Amino acid sequence: MSSSSFKLKNNAIGLLAANITSLETTITLASTQGSRFPTLGANEYFPATLIKEDGTVEIIRVTARSTDTLTVIRGQEGTAATAFLAGDRLELRMTAGAFEEMQAKLARPQVTGILETVSISASAAISTINFDLLPKSVELRTAQASGNWTINFRASEAVALNSAMLVGQSISASMLVPQGATAYRNTAVQVDGIAVTPLWMGGTPTTGTANATDCYSYVIVKTADATFKVFASLAAFKS
Repeated sequence: MSSSSFKLKNNAIGLLAANITSLETTITLASTQGSRFPTLGANEYFPATLIKEDGTVEIIRVTARSTDTLTVIRGQEGTAATAFLAGDRLELRMTAGAFEEMQAKLARPQVTGILETVSISASAAISTINFDLLPKSVELRTAQASGNWTINFRASEAVALNSAMLVGQSISASMLVPQGATAYRNTAVQVDGIAVTPLWMGGTPTTGTANATDCYSYVIVKTADATFKVFASLAAFKS
């Protein structure tokens, strides 16, 4: 079941519509009570507990639900499959096994794709550009650069990056700048208005790339209070 995932729903309780033996893998709930429980897709389940009137419990996995009929795996998490009577309760309960599965997945997350917010600006790169990192991670300029520029990283217009980051955290940003026949470049970097000398991959660039789109990438690391290291690179893209 390692590839499965569980679903939850608040306060889901139903009553068995008929007796079941310890061997049965289909449970029918009282009419309309199935809708209290999650709808399941492929490789999904929800943990549930069968409860007798005398307090005896059995943990099960419900792997499919069709209206009021549940397909189940009996005797889970050290509990024994046993017979239950019509009117006994079935409750969706978070169990130790479900918690352990959740913890395991958090410890080994599977990432299928990350979406980043791109800000598209018609302004030409020049002078000082404030790059606000809370609302975006990528900025695309559509007008050709008209002069060299300084880039100033901050969390937002009202929030300093120093306030938004903890020591030992990093954040990444990219800026895409189209160039004309005369190319310009990013000549200075600031964080919260304070100059930082970046470490450039391959050395500090001395020019932009004519008739291309320059992609500046930055990794900003907070090493102490109001103290940052910036690792930068420049790549050129041409059609």
